[in-house]
Amino acid sequence: MTGEDGMTLVYVPAGEFTMGREAVFDWEKNLIHTVYLEAFWMDQTEITNKFYAACVDAGGCEPPSDASALMRTEYFQNPEYDDYPVIYISWYQAKAYCEWAGRRLPTEAEWEKAARGTDARIYPWGNNDPTPDMLNFPKNAEDAFKNPTSKVGSALGDVSPYGVLDMAANVSEWVSSLEKELPYQANDGREDLSASGARGLRGNNNFILDIDFLPSAIRGFQDPEYSEDFSVGFRCAITQ
Repeated sequence: MTGEDGMTLVYVPAGEFTMGREAVFDWEKNLIHTVYLEAFWMDQTEITNKFYAACVDAGGCEPPSDASALMRTEYFQNPEYDDYPVIYISWYQAKAYCEWAGRRLPTEAEWEKAARGTDARIYPWGNNDPTPDMLNFPKNAEDAFKNPTSKVGSALGDVSPYGVLDMAANVSEWVSSLEKELPYQANDGREDLSASGARGLRGNNNFILDIDFLPSAIRGFQDPEYSEDFSVGFRCAITQ
């Protein structure tokens, strides 16, 4: 399906899926449980600079807090990086874009289902650790600094069961959900968009070198006003 902004959306059918994983890190409280979701559509890729610039030009979005990207002094609104994910975006800015485009931010549960499918796989592509040519994941810190983001959809192995791209690497992504412990329950206040508190971040990014952070079930949270991160972007979703 094509969105109002020209984004390709991928269908995720209704049904149950396994959310969470056994904790690997001391800070994780990641309970394995079953969640039922209604059908929805997910953006195939992260929102790009080109898409976001259209929202800025239309008056629906505020520009990113920084137009550069580490070693790239000109990034946002530079045609060379039109098809790269927009960065330096707060949760509020991501929410505003999705609303301008006629969609919304995905919930934490929707993001994880779109990434993992229904077979409790570790990564979007399955359970095998990635090889260097599968996804946008740096070999060393120098590579990470030079390539803090990659062209969306360029990692041919970073594909979910539904055909959603770049969910393991490229940039981490804002989701709608507030920071609350699992199990996920959509009606417990965590999807109150007017409430204050840290909001969810999902997915890895090109700047994290540790493969242990690639699994789709890993959760992160950040202040929704924070927009100073060169490794955070977003994508949108819409209910069927």
